[in-house]
Amino acid sequence: MVIRLVNVGGRVEQACPGHNFVVHSVYIAALDSVPAALYCFLRALNEIDGLEGRNGFERTIMYSISHGGDTDTVASMAGALAGAYYGLEMIPSSWQQSCEGVEEAKRDAALLYGLGEKHGVDIDSKI
Repeated sequence: MVIRLVNVGGRVEQACPGHNFVVHSVYIAALDSVPAALYCFLRALNEIDGLEGRNGFERTIMYSISHGGDTDTVASMAGALAGAYYGLEMIPSSWQQSCEGVEEAKRDAALLYGLGEKHGVDIDSKI
């Protein structure tokens, strides 16, 4: 479904007939939060009008919250995808300092990375 969303250039109503998913509205049904997050992440891979000069991570978060509806859920999922894709260095330090639990998240990420290395997974080649 995500590929269909991207291929219609954001005209989600046409891509998902019968769903309660309209990106440029104030309502996103919980069932559609995952596709909405995937769409926002994929859409933010490229420049977005009004978000010029922002990096991909920032675009993802800002685009996700700009539509209203269940923005905290959509932005957190899209942000998780963007964080995994872009890495910690793309998350502005001011955002990190404002984020509850950032130190625990960094610790958990380091533990997961270490687990992969311990089991012979070449993490860098997977990215």
